[in-house]
Amino acid sequence: MTRSLWIGIWVLCGSVVFAQPNPLTRWTRTIAGDSIDTVTGIVQTGAGTYLLCGYTGSWGAGGWDMYVAALDSLGNSPWYRTYGTPYHDAALAIRRTADNYYIVTGYSQTQENGPLHVYLMKISSLGIQQWNRTYTGTAEEYANDVQQTTDGGYILTGASDAVGQTFNIYLRKTDAQGNPTWTRYINHNDDAGYSVQQTADGGYIIAGRTHYFEGDGYLVKTDATGHSQWTKYIGGSGDELFRAVKQTYDGGYIVAGKSNTSSGDDKPYLVKTDSLGRTQWTHTYGPAGTSGAFYSVDILADSNYIVSGTLRGHFYIARIDTDGIVRWDEEYTNSTWSMLPYAMQPTRDDCYIMAGYTTSQTHNWDFYILKTGRDRMTAGIEPRRDPIPLGYALSAYPNPFNASTTLSLSLPHSARAHIGLYDVSGRQVGTLADGVYEAGEHRIGFDGSALPSGIYFARLSTPDFATTQKLMLLK
Repeated sequence: MTRSLWIGIWVLCGSVVFAQPNPLTRWTRTIAGDSIDTVTGIVQTGAGTYLLCGYTGSWGAGGWDMYVAALDSLGNSPWYRTYGTPYHDAALAIRRTADNYYIVTGYSQTQENGPLHVYLMKISSLGIQQWNRTYTGTAEEYANDVQQTTDGGYILTGASDAVGQTFNIYLRKTDAQGNPTWTRYINHNDDAGYSVQQTADGGYIIAGRTHYFEGDGYLVKTDATGHSQWTKYIGGSGDELFRAVKQTYDGGYIVAGKSNTSSGDDKPYLVKTDSLGRTQWTHTYGPAGTSGAFYSVDILADSNYIVSGTLRGHFYIARIDTDGIVRWDEEYTNSTWSMLPYAMQPTRDDCYIMAGYTTSQTHNWDFYILKTGRDRMTAGIEPRRDPIPLGYALSAYPNPFNASTTLSLSLPHSARAHIGLYDVSGRQVGTLADGVYEAGEHRIGFDGSALPSGIYFARLSTPDFATTQKLMLLK
């Protein structure tokens, strides 16, 4: 097995490009091996640097192996690492953790012809393992997504055949070291979870698919212990499947996937629901006679949605407004047989990075990464130059203080943030912040002149992080 050279294509952006809202191509990169290789997740690590994960048949211990690689600001890879057994292993999602490490999940096969087991590992920015967990048993189980929870642990979703005759949604909560806290199986008929997020109330939202009603998109809301609060089967007479979900600023959900109800061909599909999963609107995208699907969705600071996937066998990305209307969209092709981006992320320089695979002349899958030009609707006239924090933080200065102090709130991305004020008995005595804040540093004044002297606690909570700052009020 041999590793090919990186292949790069640069498009210089002149004044004609800047006159268009569509982000054109900034660069692309391909890694071509001698087997099946694909990127399944990507995350920004610094100013223009990234970590990607996936699986490879070209390098590693044998079979398929988990693959993690770094990219610099030009898309060059200073290093890559593989992890796994001599059998089949895959990394299917990667996320940044609050302490600036990275959590990776997928599956591992520990014996030849044995079942797949859910795998979880924490790595540094250099890909060095801090710990790993393989959750073994007799069932076939795999994880498609992972998110860090507000208590520092992790929530995973995927599929398992541990209960009944078919696969069911798998939901596992772990502590900060990956030790299992609880596991739930949400079953109807041949189900899988593809995306999970902790919600503002401490519960979880899962998006996936079910064959309970001939193949529908499946949306499940659970409480903090993984027990279902409600389920929704969303779709028409055809087949639907959900790949990604995010809680929106109004407390509802935006869900991305595919549907073939309206045309018979799979179409990129977007659904907006309220907080109880009731559908507010649905849209399919792409010209008549084309097929495709969405695999990723994110929410921009102006409440628009950025979605990516495949259309006509090309990389496809679209900015969608809050009514589901396209503001701009773009297809990217490199003249190969087909391309598919499993992962997408907005970048700190107002661009987007997409990653997945492209087929080669031998019809193998090769790693493929594309960075777009700037989204002019997001960027304004000049690029954003203020640094974006790498993680969450909450601090106060001065502290101790007499009557008033200033809280400093750091957010690595736009998020809903709540800061409650509590006394030593745990009773909430005030709210210092509650709303959606853009990525960056924020200053929040606190006047404690109406409170008695003593120790207080400011607790920050966002959908994926929580921390507490001790405050000492002296009069």
